[in-house]
Amino acid sequence: MANQAFVDSLLEEIIRPGVEELMESRYFSELSEGKLSIRRLQGFALKHYLHNIALCKGFSLCMVKYAHDLELFKHFAHQLSEQQGHPALAKRYGLAPSLKEEDFLNVMPIYECLAHTSAVIRAMYLGLPAENRA
Repeated sequence: MANQAFVDSLLEEIIRPGVEELMESRYFSELSEGKLSIRRLQGFALKHYLHNIALCKGFSLCMVKYAHDLELFKHFAHQLSEQQGHPALAKRYGLAPSLKEEDFLNVMPIYECLAHTSAVIRAMYLGLPAENRA
């Protein structure tokens, strides 16, 4: 029962408030109201494409780096397996509202997205599995 109480407290104190805050953000509130501009949808797709490509590269690098540690190697192999289709998904999401293939080749990351991606890859590189959940 103590474990269930802990899980319940996590749900009530952290997870649900976090989800509510996220869904109340400008992006998701405009998305749910059907008011999100095509330009913002395109930006979302481009930024997530870059982020997902970087994650796949990071997982691949960490598989090599931790080849001597079977537990970490398996962890990063699993993460790569889970992540490998995400860049294509982000690209499809962006191509739907009129982006072109060239847009994905020429995109530059914005600071906030680059900072987030860097923090995630840092945790991977240090071999901290609990921190590398993107």
